[in-house]
Amino acid sequence: MKSLLLALFMALLVGVGWAQDAEPEPEQPPAVSGGPSSVFGTLTDPLVRMSVRPLAGGHFRPGEWTGLIVRLENLGDDLQGEIATEISGQDFHSIGVRRTVELPAGSRRELVLPIKGPTRVDRLRVDFRAGRRSTYAEARMRPIGTSDLLIGVIGEDLAGVNGLHEVDRMASRLPPGRGNIYDASRDRGVRSGLLPVSSLPEHPQLFEPFNWLVWLDADPSSLTPAQAEALHSYIASGGHLVLTVTERWRQVGQGPLQDLLPVDLTGVRSSEASSELADALRFASPIDSPQPQAIARLRSQPGREAESLLEVSGDPVWAAGTYGRGTVHVLTVDPRPMIRVSDTVAESFWRQILYLPAPGSGTLAHPLDRESALLVPLVGSLGDESTEFGEQLSPDDTEVMNEVLRNIPGVQPIPLSWLVAFAAVYLLLIGPVDFLVLRWLRREVLTWITFPVTILVFSALALAGTTYVKGTQTVLTRYELVEIIPGTPYWHGSSMYGFWATQRVRLSLESGVDSGLAEPLEGHGLSAQLDLVYSASSSAAQLTAQTWALAFARTSFAAKRPGDLSVSRDADGSYVVRNTLPYDLERVMFCGSGMSTLDIGGLKSGAEIRFRPERATERTFDPKSETASWVLSMGCHHRPARWRPLTHLVVGSVVAELPAPAEPSVLHGMDPQRRSFSVLRRPVYDHELSAPGATP
Repeated sequence: MKSLLLALFMALLVGVGWAQDAEPEPEQPPAVSGGPSSVFGTLTDPLVRMSVRPLAGGHFRPGEWTGLIVRLENLGDDLQGEIATEISGQDFHSIGVRRTVELPAGSRRELVLPIKGPTRVDRLRVDFRAGRRSTYAEARMRPIGTSDLLIGVIGEDLAGVNGLHEVDRMASRLPPGRGNIYDASRDRGVRSGLLPVSSLPEHPQLFEPFNWLVWLDADPSSLTPAQAEALHSYIASGGHLVLTVTERWRQVGQGPLQDLLPVDLTGVRSSEASSELADALRFASPIDSPQPQAIARLRSQPGREAESLLEVSGDPVWAAGTYGRGTVHVLTVDPRPMIRVSDTVAESFWRQILYLPAPGSGTLAHPLDRESALLVPLVGSLGDESTEFGEQLSPDDTEVMNEVLRNIPGVQPIPLSWLVAFAAVYLLLIGPVDFLVLRWLRREVLTWITFPVTILVFSALALAGTTYVKGTQTVLTRYELVEIIPGTPYWHGSSMYGFWATQRVRLSLESGVDSGLAEPLEGHGLSAQLDLVYSASSSAAQLTAQTWALAFARTSFAAKRPGDLSVSRDADGSYVVRNTLPYDLERVMFCGSGMSTLDIGGLKSGAEIRFRPERATERTFDPKSETASWVLSMGCHHRPARWRPLTHLVVGSVVAELPAPAEPSVLHGMDPQRRSFSVLRRPVYDHELSAPGATP
């Protein structure tokens, strides 16, 4: 009987092997070669053409958002297909990226595919498949160091910016920008790349790696509303933008970026301003005739600073101002004639305009030898108050965040004492007890029955006990952190998700905000089949949660907020917090420099609360409580902040618990018990707490 069963089993294995051998392997396209940032594959379908061009020439920081510009042309019949690629991540995981595309006959499509920067490849293959029809292309990717700088040039000409290769490490100071930049022990590398106007990202997260954006002869009139919003969000979150404008002053001054500007543009005239700018920057001007100059007037706006760095005949030639945490710089002349004189002149020009000192030059000084508050946000940004998307708002690598996400009863391991007792009883019954009882009954042959029965009984007990301890209810833990950006109508936020599944399930998580992006998180070893799936209107993170295991994901967004949380100070010294958000805030706290965390109570929508810091109730916390987790995670206990909007210093923050998430994410694949925790933070600046009539 045993021989017969063995023969049948071997026959089954051989049959499976034949079936697999008979199935042909898909033919792999040959290796290809091409240009510096886009490589075109051999077309498997001559009626479908595709090219791939990464943003900024392929420069990216591993693990941060970037994008691929995908162009498709259909020379045949109507098609509906899928663009697909695979991104290498940490811990030898990979994340698939897919997007469905419709291609009518004779049509062309161009789209930007958001991806997370790969960690282990320098070429990225992108496939397009529509049934049996397919084609592919490859893009060359160029990772940059964590302490290096990246400059994006909007347009089709780098205009000499690519002549910058290194910048002085500036001792302990951090460079301009909002990316994840670290203190450097060596001179920092500088990389630059192009961002075509038509392909500018519609998600602000894709601007995350850039320290500067440069736009020569800017014409924002062709920007889509989503592209303009993405640029606004990037600058509000700490990015820096340089614009040059002359004849196209109407497109800039009256277009979708007008509220970013530190100046009002009213016209254009001929002047010697270009020569004056060259003289101020200390190199000989190649311009010997009047050139167009946009007529500008410095703009005064509440909550924002503006400064004219160079004027000719009373009109700004170089002006700069704040927008949220970032700055916008406007040159009212065209610098390209002087830049094209030589590579040396181009390098000198951009080092001074972008505040990037040459290696060995030491402390950064203002290029015009003047005291300027503008140096404060440029050199002192990104201190303890980091502004990177998903970084300051998703401390997933901290003990606090992990404890919050794992604070689910079923996640806790079964006590070791229980396991030891269970194993001892099992071994005792299956060994000595079984032997002695059957020997006493003189039925030793029954061990062929009692042995497997004992195994089955204890297996059933183990399964039932684990189910009882781990539970049968799936649980979703969400931890959302949202931050208001004063001086702008924006807020941005990020959420971490912990999925506790009681059975193997495929999940899909979408951000409910147009600018939102979702991503599955790998590296925990508890999820598989990680994918980013895009449609025309949303992005979804797809992952497989294993039985009785945690899986993780993250969403991030930036959007215009529906109200504000303002802070001011009365003449009698009372602080006033006003809530114009459509939320009733609970557990509102004020955290200031040199004072404890103060509990100022609840604050309903449309209401305000007044308090004296010396009379407010000091809040104390149980270190293991959730209250402590969200307060500590948001940095409510004040740390000295090096970031300032020009002359203003961050002196504290207002932190409150939101009654509902600000980002309405959508989950498919499970109906869990939800444990959502949303926290709102609003930085407070010194000028807001100055008594009326006092100078900040």
